[in-house]
Amino acid sequence: MKEEVTQDEAPVEGAARILVVDDEDVVRVTLKAILERLGYKVTLCSDGQEAVDFYKRSWRDVDLVIIDMVMPQMGGLDAFLAMRTINPSVRAMLSSGYSIAGDAQRIMDEGVRSFVQKPFHVAELSRAVADALKK
Repeated sequence: MKEEVTQDEAPVEGAARILVVDDEDVVRVTLKAILERLGYKVTLCSDGQEAVDFYKRSWRDVDLVIIDMVMPQMGGLDAFLAMRTINPSVRAMLSSGYSIAGDAQRIMDEGVRSFVQKPFHVAELSRAVADALKK
């Protein structure tokens, strides 16, 4: 018997350009595969400093940054703040294994548009991305 998929469970597709910043290979590769299947173009960076360097060169070609909170060299908060100095209108979404409390709340207070907690479901991720792109 086939299960019905409700509107809340159905993934939301899109066509934006997304920069994924995460120090875990499996997370980056998985996010890229999911997002590309949903129609997005994806660029990957493995840490905050690499992402800031890329963003300096290509910020006009990035519609959304999905950024991890805790990374070596430069964490998510510092990377987001550096990107915001390059483009005050940077759209960013936090993807973290930590809850929204503490440091994660601080980056949200600084202007990150949405939060998705790892591990996440495809539909949940797709809705968070769509919401972040609308804001």
